[in-house]
Amino acid sequence: MQITSMAAIAPSNDYFYPGSIVKCTTCHGEVIQGEVITFDHDSKILLLKQPSSCGKSDLNNVSMLNLDLVKSVTLIKECDAPLPSLTPLSSSKLYQRFNEEVELKTMLAKARDSGVSTEGINLYLCLKKLLPCTLKEQSILVMDEVLVHPPYLTTDCVAKDAKIPNSQCLEHVRDLVGRFHKGDKSKLQQGNS
Repeated sequence: MQITSMAAIAPSNDYFYPGSIVKCTTCHGEVIQGEVITFDHDSKILLLKQPSSCGKSDLNNVSMLNLDLVKSVTLIKECDAPLPSLTPLSSSKLYQRFNEEVELKTMLAKARDSGVSTEGINLYLCLKKLLPCTLKEQSILVMDEVLVHPPYLTTDCVAKDAKIPNSQCLEHVRDLVGRFHKGDKSKLQQGNS
């Protein structure tokens, strides 16, 4: 890897500070320029922030580069501002999120073992983002009111309580399941519109 400089570079010639602007040429000839988010010296991984490809100013693209696969790195602008302090992390929140993910993955593995199809698991994960739901044997129980039985189509949505066959909740779940199967997952994930 060749490192060239258009500005001052760190004395060790192999460290990139957050906020610096660099231009990298990969071994495939692709040129990637952006602001350094972080650099891991041991693994030689460089994270660069770039303007969003969709044009939205509040979003960014992020590129992760393995510097072992980069021909050259040019330092365009050294970061002259002091490094920002890191926000403190709540270890209890991280531990809680970790436990929730482990529980979810364990539950999904058990569901897969009990015969729930990939389609059923994907539908469950989409519905779970919007409404409280659980897996009950091979069916999805939504808001403790609606059951979605295999093969998880709109016609397979039934009220848990047969005395209330056409509840508002049932119609809403049917609508969400219909959107899921139409491939309209973007609208499904946006919420209850």
